[in-house]
Amino acid sequence: DSKINYNTAYSYLQKASDGPDAHVLGLAALAGMVMMGVGCRADEEEARALAQRAVDGGLVKLAQSGDSEARFRLGVLAFHRCGVDLDDKVMLGYFRDAGKTHLQGRYFEAVCFSHGYGAPQDEGGALDIWRELASDESSGGGGLAMAQHELGVRYRHGDGVEVDDEAAVRYFKDAAAQGHPEAHYDLGDYYHDGSGGLDKDEKLAIEYWQLAARQGITAAQERLTEFGQTY
Repeated sequence: DSKINYNTAYSYLQKASDGPDAHVLGLAALAGMVMMGVGCRADEEEARALAQRAVDGGLVKLAQSGDSEARFRLGVLAFHRCGVDLDDKVMLGYFRDAGKTHLQGRYFEAVCFSHGYGAPQDEGGALDIWRELASDESSGGGGLAMAQHELGVRYRHGDGVEVDDEAAVRYFKDAAAQGHPEAHYDLGDYYHDGSGGLDKDEKLAIEYWQLAARQGITAAQERLTEFGQTY
Protein backbone atom coordinates (compact mmCIF):
# COMPACT_ATOMS: atom_id res chain seq x y z
CA ASP A 1 0.00 0.00 0.00
CA SER A 2 1.62 3.25 -1.17
CA LYS A 3 -0.64 5.52 0.87
CA ILE A 4 0.89 7.67 3.57
CA ASN A 5 0.49 6.29 7.07
CA TYR A 6 2.28 8.42 9.62
CA ASN A 7 1.27 6.18 12.51
CA THR A 8 2.95 3.17 10.90
CA ALA A 9 6.06 5.17 10.01
CA TYR A 10 6.33 6.56 13.54
CA SER A 11 5.89 3.11 15.11
CA TYR A 12 8.53 1.59 12.83
CA LEU A 13 11.06 4.38 13.43
CA GLN A 14 10.41 4.38 17.17
CA LYS A 15 11.16 0.65 17.40
CA ALA A 16 14.24 1.07 15.21
CA SER A 17 15.51 3.89 17.47
CA ASP A 18 15.83 1.64 20.53
CA GLY A 19 19.33 0.72 21.62
CA PRO A 20 22.80 2.16 21.01
CA ASP A 21 23.04 0.84 17.44
CA ALA A 22 20.10 2.83 16.04
CA HIS A 23 20.86 4.23 12.59
CA VAL A 24 21.45 7.98 12.49
CA LEU A 25 19.13 8.48 9.50
CA GLY A 26 16.27 6.76 11.31
CA LEU A 27 16.92 8.84 14.42
CA ALA A 28 16.91 12.03 12.36
CA ALA A 29 13.67 11.08 10.61
CA LEU A 30 12.03 10.25 13.93
CA ALA A 31 13.23 13.54 15.45
CA GLY A 32 11.52 15.46 12.65
CA MET A 33 8.25 13.58 13.15
CA VAL A 34 8.26 14.13 16.92
CA MET A 35 9.15 17.81 16.49
CA MET A 36 6.17 18.38 14.20
CA GLY A 37 3.76 15.95 15.86
CA VAL A 38 3.50 13.76 12.75
CA GLY A 39 2.02 10.38 13.66
CA CYS A 40 2.47 11.23 17.34
CA ARG A 41 2.10 14.06 19.81
CA ALA A 42 4.61 16.86 19.31
CA ASP A 43 7.36 16.87 21.93
CA GLU A 44 10.16 19.37 21.33
CA GLU A 45 12.31 18.05 24.18
CA GLU A 46 12.16 14.47 22.92
CA ALA A 47 12.76 15.61 19.33
CA ARG A 48 15.89 17.51 20.33
CA ALA A 49 17.17 14.50 22.26
CA LEU A 50 16.67 12.28 19.21
CA ALA A 51 18.37 14.85 16.97
CA GLN A 52 21.33 14.99 19.36
CA ARG A 53 21.64 11.19 19.24
CA ALA A 54 21.70 11.40 15.44
CA VAL A 55 24.37 14.11 15.50
CA ASP A 56 26.43 12.22 18.08
CA GLY A 57 26.13 9.13 15.89
CA GLY A 58 27.69 10.90 12.91
CA LEU A 59 24.82 12.54 10.99
CA VAL A 60 26.81 15.73 10.30
CA LYS A 61 29.86 13.82 9.11
CA LEU A 62 27.68 11.66 6.89
CA ALA A 63 26.12 14.77 5.35
CA GLN A 64 29.51 16.40 4.85
CA SER A 65 30.70 13.26 3.06
CA GLY A 66 28.02 13.86 0.44
CA ASP A 67 25.31 11.42 1.49
CA SER A 68 22.13 12.96 0.03
CA GLU A 69 19.74 11.34 2.53
CA ALA A 70 21.84 12.60 5.44
CA ARG A 71 21.90 16.07 3.89
CA PHE A 72 18.12 16.02 3.54
CA ARG A 73 17.56 14.86 7.13
CA LEU A 74 20.04 17.37 8.53
CA GLY A 75 18.43 20.15 6.49
CA VAL A 76 14.96 19.27 7.81
CA LEU A 77 16.18 19.35 11.40
CA ALA A 78 17.87 22.70 10.81
CA PHE A 79 14.76 24.12 9.12
CA HIS A 80 12.60 23.18 12.11
CA ARG A 81 15.26 24.41 14.56
CA CYS A 82 15.41 20.94 16.06
CA GLY A 83 18.79 20.85 17.77
CA VAL A 84 20.73 21.54 14.55
CA ASP A 85 22.11 24.91 13.47
CA LEU A 86 23.04 25.33 9.81
CA ASP A 87 23.76 28.46 7.82
CA ASP A 88 20.74 29.08 5.58
CA LYS A 89 22.87 28.85 2.44
CA VAL A 90 24.27 25.50 3.56
CA MET A 91 20.77 24.27 4.36
CA LEU A 92 19.50 25.31 0.93
CA GLY A 93 22.51 23.67 -0.69
CA TYR A 94 21.78 20.42 1.14
CA PHE A 95 18.17 20.47 -0.04
CA ARG A 96 19.27 21.18 -3.61
CA ASP A 97 21.70 18.29 -3.51
CA ALA A 98 19.12 15.94 -2.00
CA GLY A 99 16.58 17.13 -4.54
CA LYS A 100 18.58 15.57 -7.38
CA THR A 101 17.34 12.16 -6.25
CA HIS A 102 14.81 12.96 -3.51
CA LEU A 103 11.49 14.67 -4.31
CA GLN A 104 11.10 15.91 -0.75
CA GLY A 105 14.46 17.63 -1.09
CA ARG A 106 13.03 19.70 -3.94
CA TYR A 107 9.93 20.40 -1.85
CA PHE A 108 12.06 21.91 0.91
CA GLU A 109 14.18 23.77 -1.63
CA ALA A 110 10.94 25.48 -2.65
CA VAL A 111 10.10 26.17 1.01
CA CYS A 112 13.47 27.91 1.34
CA PHE A 113 12.70 30.04 -1.73
CA SER A 114 9.30 30.91 -0.27
CA HIS A 115 10.84 32.08 3.02
CA GLY A 116 13.99 33.61 1.55
CA TYR A 117 16.27 31.17 3.37
CA GLY A 118 19.71 31.01 1.75
CA ALA A 119 18.54 32.89 -1.36
CA PRO A 120 16.42 35.94 -2.22
CA GLN A 121 12.74 35.29 -1.56
CA ASP A 122 11.12 33.88 -4.69
CA GLU A 123 7.47 32.96 -4.20
CA GLY A 124 6.93 32.36 -7.89
CA GLY A 125 9.88 30.00 -8.10
CA ALA A 126 8.61 28.09 -5.08
CA LEU A 127 5.15 27.72 -6.60
CA ASP A 128 6.64 26.50 -9.88
CA ILE A 129 8.54 23.74 -8.07
CA TRP A 130 5.50 22.68 -6.01
CA ARG A 131 3.35 22.55 -9.17
CA GLU A 132 5.94 20.39 -10.89
CA LEU A 133 6.16 18.05 -7.90
CA ALA A 134 2.38 17.88 -7.63
CA SER A 135 2.06 16.62 -11.20
CA ASP A 136 2.01 12.94 -12.18
CA GLU A 137 5.13 13.36 -14.30
CA SER A 138 7.31 14.47 -11.39
CA SER A 139 6.99 11.20 -9.46
CA GLY A 140 5.88 8.68 -12.04
CA GLY A 141 2.67 8.24 -10.09
CA GLY A 142 0.21 10.43 -8.26
CA GLY A 143 2.51 13.36 -7.66
CA LEU A 144 4.10 14.40 -4.36
CA ALA A 145 1.33 14.58 -1.75
CA MET A 146 3.07 17.17 0.41
CA ALA A 147 3.40 19.50 -2.61
CA GLN A 148 -0.25 18.96 -3.49
CA HIS A 149 -1.27 19.81 0.06
CA GLU A 150 1.00 22.87 0.08
CA LEU A 151 -0.66 24.17 -3.06
CA GLY A 152 -4.10 23.44 -1.62
CA VAL A 153 -3.27 25.53 1.43
CA ARG A 154 -1.93 28.34 -0.74
CA TYR A 155 -5.07 28.49 -2.86
CA ARG A 156 -7.31 28.18 0.20
CA HIS A 157 -5.73 31.15 1.97
CA GLY A 158 -4.53 33.20 -1.01
CA ASP A 159 -0.88 32.89 -0.02
CA GLY A 160 1.13 33.89 -3.09
CA VAL A 161 -1.86 33.21 -5.37
CA GLU A 162 -5.44 34.40 -5.69
CA VAL A 163 -7.90 32.58 -3.43
CA ASP A 164 -9.40 29.70 -5.43
CA ASP A 165 -11.33 27.22 -3.30
CA GLU A 166 -12.07 24.90 -6.19
CA ALA A 167 -8.35 24.65 -7.03
CA ALA A 168 -7.64 24.07 -3.33
CA VAL A 169 -10.14 21.21 -3.23
CA ARG A 170 -8.60 19.61 -6.33
CA TYR A 171 -5.16 19.62 -4.73
CA PHE A 172 -6.49 18.42 -1.38
CA LYS A 173 -8.29 15.55 -3.13
CA ASP A 174 -5.09 14.53 -4.94
CA ALA A 175 -3.14 14.53 -1.66
CA ALA A 176 -5.93 12.81 0.28
CA ALA A 177 -6.05 10.03 -2.33
CA GLN A 178 -2.50 9.21 -1.25
CA GLY A 179 -3.43 9.25 2.42
CA HIS A 180 -2.14 12.72 3.37
CA PRO A 181 -3.76 13.33 6.80
CA GLU A 182 -3.76 17.13 6.71
CA ALA A 183 -5.48 17.01 3.33
CA HIS A 184 -8.14 14.81 4.93
CA TYR A 185 -8.67 17.48 7.57
CA ASP A 186 -8.93 20.27 5.01
CA LEU A 187 -11.38 18.32 2.86
CA GLY A 188 -13.47 17.73 5.97
CA ASP A 189 -13.74 21.50 6.40
CA TYR A 190 -14.83 21.97 2.81
CA TYR A 191 -17.48 19.25 3.03
CA HIS A 192 -18.70 20.71 6.31
CA ASP A 193 -19.05 24.17 4.76
CA GLY A 194 -20.30 22.98 1.37
CA SER A 195 -17.73 25.15 -0.43
CA GLY A 196 -15.04 24.79 -3.07
CA GLY A 197 -17.54 23.24 -5.47
CA LEU A 198 -18.51 20.51 -3.01
CA ASP A 199 -22.00 19.81 -1.73
CA LYS A 200 -22.41 20.14 2.02
CA ASP A 201 -22.04 16.68 3.56
CA GLU A 202 -21.68 16.49 7.35
CA LYS A 203 -21.23 12.71 7.35
CA LEU A 204 -18.36 12.85 4.88
CA ALA A 205 -16.81 15.79 6.73
CA ILE A 206 -16.72 13.75 9.93
CA GLU A 207 -15.24 10.75 8.10
CA TYR A 208 -12.42 12.90 6.71
CA TRP A 209 -11.76 14.49 10.11
CA GLN A 210 -11.61 11.03 11.64
CA LEU A 211 -9.04 9.90 9.08
CA ALA A 212 -6.92 12.93 9.97
CA ALA A 213 -7.43 12.57 13.73
CA ARG A 214 -6.30 8.96 13.72
CA GLN A 215 -2.96 10.07 12.33
CA GLY A 216 -2.40 12.67 15.02
CA ILE A 217 -3.79 15.85 13.44
CA THR A 218 -4.69 17.80 16.57
CA ALA A 219 -7.03 20.24 14.81
CA ALA A 220 -9.10 17.31 13.52
CA GLN A 221 -9.25 15.76 16.98
CA GLU A 222 -10.46 19.06 18.42
CA ARG A 223 -13.04 19.47 15.65
CA LEU A 224 -14.46 16.01 16.33
CA THR A 225 -14.65 16.70 20.06
CA GLU A 226 -16.51 19.92 19.29
CA PHE A 227 -19.08 17.90 17.32
CA GLY A 228 -19.30 15.13 19.93
CA GLN A 229 -17.64 12.57 17.66
CA THR A 230 -14.98 9.96 18.40
CA TYR A 231 -12.00 8.84 16.35
